[in-house]
Amino acid sequence: MSISENQLPDLLSVSGLHGGYGKIPILTGINLEVRSGEFVGILGHNGMGKTTFLRTLMGHLKATSGKVELEGVDITKIAPEKRARAGIGYVPQGRQIFSTLSVLENLELATLNNPNRQDNIIESLLEDFPRLKPLLDRRGGVLSGGEQQLLALARCLATSPKLILLDEPTEGIQPSIIDEIQEQLDRFKAADDVAFILVEQNLEFIRTLSDRVLIMQKGQITKELSPEEILQPDLIHEFAGLAAS
Repeated sequence: MSISENQLPDLLSVSGLHGGYGKIPILTGINLEVRSGEFVGILGHNGMGKTTFLRTLMGHLKATSGKVELEGVDITKIAPEKRARAGIGYVPQGRQIFSTLSVLENLELATLNNPNRQDNIIESLLEDFPRLKPLLDRRGGVLSGGEQQLLALARCLATSPKLILLDEPTEGIQPSIIDEIQEQLDRFKAADDVAFILVEQNLEFIRTLSDRVLIMQKGQITKELSPEEILQPDLIHEFAGLAAS
């Protein structure tokens, strides 16, 4: 007997999450459930807590209260590296690849955090990211911004994550590589075994990929929208500073 979509267990469950920087509160009570294979977009103005939320999910910032569960296991207080081994991947804003290491070394280093590492995982990734093949010997720091973003995404996937956190992956990227990134994410989304939380300001990009889009304001999720609602004139006007294409 098949399980309907509404009966699928949550991969990620966040309840009453508060956090911030030192004594400065940013997150003021976030509740969120994400199912395996689901693509959730988060949209909001700068300073509303989107990056803080992702960093708290990854463990780079400590939650001051609330709970984060991955597959029913409380991970609220465990270290980032343990969250990575448990199945959370993170592609931060600015990419943060190892600039002095080669593309190949960046990928090899990432596989060390993969508890289910396969011998051919890098070869498989290069099939998915063919633009990286001729760049294997180049240092990460000399790549273009778009090439670095592709490397950051490939490096994240080298850990075989169950959930990927993406922070502004199109920022400063040329349109042709944005299309390439979208195609790759579409492919992994279709595989239905990896969930995504995408923070993004490109309205068309977030609309195309997301199963649902959450609006974040002042550290809280205030609204949930369908992808079709993203390009409504009143919403575009509300987020006039964000990219519509």
